Amino acid sequence: RLLSPLHGLKMLRQFCRIASKQTRQRIGNKYAFSSSVNNESSSWNSKLMIGGITTASLGTAAYIVNTRTNDNDLLDIQQSSIDNNKKEGKLMSTVIKPGIEPYALTTKHTKNHATKEEVDSITDISKYMDSYPIIPLSDVRDHYSPDVGDGSVWVTWKGGVYDVTQFMDHHPGGSTRIEMVGGNDLSGYWKIYTLHFREHIQELLQKYRIGNLTAEDRKTIEAESALNNHYITDPPRDPNVTHADTITDDLIIASLHPYNMEPRDLKVLSDNFYTPNELFWVRNHNAVPLIEEDEYLLEISGNNVKSIELTLSDLKTKFKKYEIPCTIQCAGNRQEDYNTSDNPLYVAPHWHNTAIGNAVWGGCKLRDVLKYAGLDVDGMSLGTKEYNDLNWVSFLGYDEDETGVQYGGMIPIEKAIDSWGDCLLVYEMNHTELPRDHGYPIRLIAPGHAGCRQVKWVKTIELLDRPSELDSGSKLDRHFAPNICFDKLRNEGHLENKEEEDEMAKAPVIQTLPVQSIICDWINENDEEITIRGVAWAGGGKAIARVDVSCNGGDTFKGAKIITPIKTTW
Repeated sequence: RLLSPLHGLKMLRQFCRIASKQTRQRIGNKYAFSSSVNNESSSWNSKLMIGGITTASLGTAAYIVNTRTNDNDLLDIQQSSIDNNKKEGKLMSTVIKPGIEPYALTTKHTKNHATKEEVDSITDISKYMDSYPIIPLSDVRDHYSPDVGDGSVWVTWKGGVYDVTQFMDHHPGGSTRIEMVGGNDLSGYWKIYTLHFREHIQELLQKYRIGNLTAEDRKTIEAESALNNHYITDPPRDPNVTHADTITDDLIIASLHPYNMEPRDLKVLSDNFYTPNELFWVRNHNAVPLIEEDEYLLEISGNNVKSIELTLSDLKTKFKKYEIPCTIQCAGNRQEDYNTSDNPLYVAPHWHNTAIGNAVWGGCKLRDVLKYAGLDVDGMSLGTKEYNDLNWVSFLGYDEDETGVQYGGMIPIEKAIDSWGDCLLVYEMNHTELPRDHGYPIRLIAPGHAGCRQVKWVKTIELLDRPSELDSGSKLDRHFAPNICFDKLRNEGHLENKEEEDEMAKAPVIQTLPVQSIICDWINENDEEITIRGVAWAGGGKAIARVDVSCNGGDTFKGAKIITPIKTTW
């Protein structure tokens, strides 16, 4: 099955496996690996020497097996696929260059990007004229807030009228962002938030349609629709990138506002043990705050600590500096694997494989700062001191949306005070000043935990007995059973089962992530040997025990050679 260049990624993933081990000390770092595979006639033998992260890409399997297929042949196959099926053709059937995500080299947008023609086809008002009533513009304007009238919120788009009240609490960008456009048209807002121009999002909106506008009313409300760009404080961006789901030579930009990007080339991971800052993935939820060094203040409060404020200078001079090598991965990395036509993914930003990076982070230990605020961290670690009203440490950032809602995240108190936990408040990244996109002047690094918990631009730290209502990931990042899907989250009559409602409410928020690996690169040696490289990582304090690879459909596996230039850390 692997001989065909049209097969590969999903099958290869079945035949690559990794194992992790639990240790007490600092563990869990990203490892690089290399391997060789010998080819005798048309079959593969077991002569493997391999090591690294493994997200096998579609072309990896095809190119490894069919070593005599040249680049021109693959280009012909890809063009045929694109011609036969436009939508599927946005994704290449195989990869012609090691390390590049599965898009043709000339592709400028990901498969999630909907063309104007696709959007117009979905929203064509003529398809809805016979099924929905005409709603006066005055009625639309009366439904602008959940606190007014009957509490429903309506919006318009392309001449359609939509009651989005039920969706508000499940909007990935927060309910307040929908309130901004209540009683108005979406066109001015979506000029900034271009990630909504995805086919499945346009189709989702139609589920909330309740009527249509007259042509005159549509013209009027669209002319009034406008939103000031909240992102003018962001660092300079590529002026050629004007839309979400854009692919450049080096980056995949899933969202421009807020800015979310990952490196396009998987070899960024395997060629650099420490990911270069400019190619390190970025996940922003709001505009990047503009903070002057001498104006920065960190507020600490809550249970069993004194309320104090610390400046950036305080954090640099009053506490010992530590440098910790640590891999950070977004909780949604590789979510694009689960985005299919029959089960679309609605939560931004649609990561592919490279929302993961490794860096040396420099700063002071969180436990030292909490100790300075009066918390007996040593007694807690030794078990001689117990606080009955202390379970969580909550972090809020200086970043906030247009309505003032801040981004927040939490970690368990056990992680924060653990002397081996290496939680840092960092001001350096790869031995340079922390870049603004990565949290300047201060961000939390909680090694082994998901990136969404490692809050950037930290403004406040609060010690709590129960999870904070301000935790931004409390609804988005949870461990659900397979029976819970997005339609049920939207709560449109699907949650009639009380047991499912309880299950959703009690589902634990994601903290750590499972073991995984990614194949990043390969080299064909005269059609006789294939050298494969990649990286492997495990969250939650687990080291990589081994990486196994199979070339015969999983009948047998061979262990990889694991390479790391430093003592295993995070």
